[in-house]
Amino acid sequence: EAISMVGTMEQGGTVWALVDDGGGSVHQVFTGNYLGKNHGRIVEIRYDSLSVVEIIANGTDSWIERPRTLKLKEEG
Repeated sequence: EAISMVGTMEQGGTVWALVDDGGGSVHQVFTGNYLGKNHGRIVEIRYDSLSVVEIIANGTDSWIERPRTLKLKEEG
């Protein structure tokens, strides 16, 4: 996917991730928000990455959870 983590912010002990949607927009997301095409729920945000659990079709009427980590995109 074109989604990438581009930064973090912190206020009052809460850390938010800044995510580029690949279309030129940056969104502020929190733990518990959903992200991407596969119903990815954000389960953890760190300063250098965010962890997502996606729901993926596994045959007819069957679904599995797939963990995924987005690393902070480094400019270069």
